[in-house]
Amino acid sequence: MCGTAAPSCALPWNTGGGAGATFQNVQLKFMLLWLILFLPLASFALIALRLLKHPARAAAVSVGSAVASAIMALLAFDQDSAADCGCTLTWLDVGGLKIEISLMWDELARLMTLIVTCGGALIHIYSL
Repeated sequence: MCGTAAPSCALPWNTGGGAGATFQNVQLKFMLLWLILFLPLASFALIALRLLKHPARAAAVSVGSAVASAIMALLAFDQDSAADCGCTLTWLDVGGLKIEISLMWDELARLMTLIVTCGGALIHIYSL
């Protein structure tokens, strides 16, 4: 668990961050986390909607997104652990209902992200 309060989110209009972390490091880390999460989803949507008739291009997009996610996971893994608490975004706020999305970035999440993304990239490359 975090020893300090988690920032609401490290977006350009927020100034939160963990103890001793610079705003730029926190912002870069959480931007990488969201990209690692949504880049494969975006490539899936692109392939499903546009590239089904072009298998070579679809393979290039698929492998490229898997390798890019692995590289971003390596970059996020290498950063200092001063701001490892998390990032919370409000997903839905209707009346009295407030649903938030959070990303927790601790040592276990860091290691598992690295293993899954690098393993997935190797599987994509081997499938060519």
